[in-house]
Amino acid sequence: MGEFWPVPDALAYLKGGWRVTRSVRDLAGGDLGRFEGTTLFGPLEGGGLLHRESGTFTWRGVPRPAERTLRFLPGPGGTVDVRFADGRPFHCLDLSTGRHVAD
Repeated sequence: MGEFWPVPDALAYLKGGWRVTRSVRDLAGGDLGRFEGTTLFGPLEGGGLLHRESGTFTWRGVPRPAERTLRFLPGPGGTVDVRFADGRPFHCLDLSTGRHVAD
């Protein structure tokens, strides 16, 4: 595994455009999927960032277009409170060690 660099302010670090590759695993059945695409982190009214992601999600060998929108809100100590587009909690994001794994 590579080196990790601490990120004191995750929102400032994430702002802008990113290329995304993500693995997804179904814990019940063991199937594996993959998402590849782009993410744009732009300003969110009231503070934080609006995360817009689009690309291709491949599940069981079938590629399909996919997109989602999340809200990245300021959390304590430079962390991020990640929420679904409708405001429901998703997960916390802490990059202070330079690495984060979401379950």
